[in-house]
Amino acid sequence: MKTKILILTTALFILTSCGDNKPTINKQESLEKIATENPYGLVLNQGKKWQVNPEMMQHVKSMEADIKSYADKNLSTYSELGKKLNGHIRGLTSSCTMKGQSHEELHKWLLPFIDLKKEFIQSASAEEYQVNYQKIVAAMEIFNQYFA
Repeated sequence: MKTKILILTTALFILTSCGDNKPTINKQESLEKIATENPYGLVLNQGKKWQVNPEMMQHVKSMEADIKSYADKNLSTYSELGKKLNGHIRGLTSSCTMKGQSHEELHKWLLPFIDLKKEFIQSASAEEYQVNYQKIVAAMEIFNQYFA
């Protein structure tokens, strides 16, 4: 029950914290596309990466470091990573000051990433955790291709 409340609160916070810019994400897209190139429909900023404000980027880099640090850990520690990701996502969204297309592009990545994090947290077996962990790793790689 606490997990559902946390998920709903996080989703509501994300949708309301960044102003009137509503992301245009096809919610029906399969999370299986995460391993393919650019499953989010991201575009570059005239061939360059989108700039993320330093306050937000700090949370992304901390999240990325935590994800990498769990690469060789066992199943019992994955719930710790899920909690850390929740905290980083709250920090990221609470520091959102981006506007315009850079904001929209970030949301194209962030909303599916939040769904991946939920799947990861809800994994029922070691195999499922590992598959979902790899999806999260792939999502961070995509972030780094489109954002700086």
